[in-house]
Amino acid sequence: MYNVLIGGAAGDGIETMAGVFEKILKRKGFYLHSMRDFMSRVRGGHNFAQIRFGAQPVYAHRDELDGLVVFNEESYHLHKHQLNPNGFVLYDKDIPVNHANGVAVALKELAKQSGNPKTIGTVCAGAMLKLFGLGIDQAEDVLRESLPKKILEANLAALKLGYDAVEERFTLQPQPAGPTMLLTGADAMGLGALAGDIRFYSAYPMSPSTTLLDFFTRSGADFRIG
Repeated sequence: MYNVLIGGAAGDGIETMAGVFEKILKRKGFYLHSMRDFMSRVRGGHNFAQIRFGAQPVYAHRDELDGLVVFNEESYHLHKHQLNPNGFVLYDKDIPVNHANGVAVALKELAKQSGNPKTIGTVCAGAMLKLFGLGIDQAEDVLRESLPKKILEANLAALKLGYDAVEERFTLQPQPAGPTMLLTGADAMGLGALAGDIRFYSAYPMSPSTTLLDFFTRSGADFRIG
């Protein structure tokens, strides 16, 4: 079982990277449990996503980290105490990080090489796959299914650049894909409400209730929800 945290400021693409990485893990047959922590800001502040995954079902969260991915110096100092003795830190080479297991990568430069400087999160996703000894074939499929065509090629290039930029640290074997679902908490609550025969839902669009409102908006016509 492994536990990683991705930290940075709002607008850094943490949500996108975490979402893509989760889909890849699910596609490779792993069980996972993730959480998000974010400040009420459009940009800035400190946000993070934490993902625990492995070959066995995951029932709870864990504070100790096997890996820390930081988009800024603040995230490193806020979470470095959670790293276990063998835990690694993946960071851009321009961020002042002093750690025995630091993995410095030219993330910004590689993103520019991909053709889109906003692909830093995808560069990190590729590097994470390599660090855990996982291939990028299914990752490419996830990107093709998740991204619009106008930014797809740059992200595919960014994934490969990130993958080639680091060395393997762990060896994980893909698992047989079981009959499981990858759900957000909002989706799980929405499905529970549907099972309970909900007929009307009213809410104000503000985090964290917005995702539940989106779920019922998508499902309203099929399940006769007012």
